[in-house]
Amino acid sequence: MTFSEQLNAYISELNCTAKELTDVSGLSASVLSRYRTGSRVPTTDSEQFMQLVQGIATIANERGYSEFTVEKNPKNTRGLFAGCNFPI
Repeated sequence: MTFSEQLNAYISELNCTAKELTDVSGLSASVLSRYRTGSRVPTTDSEQFMQLVQGIATIANERGYSEFTVEKNPKNTRGLFAGCNFPI
């Protein structure tokens, strides 16, 4: 599964809008749009990736999804996107 496919699956599963995710994560609408279309993929050690993962986890927590968790250790945050292809 590609990063964009997984991201869009999370958005769909959480029944949230891109606007909600940008508001919670602090990412711009254009950055999120590029991630969703696959024209851009964040590196797992970037601030944008951390913002995105934290945003997904926050929305999931608000909606009662316990399987969407993020460890406080940033190295563990990739877990939400574990099966995705990331650029090296």
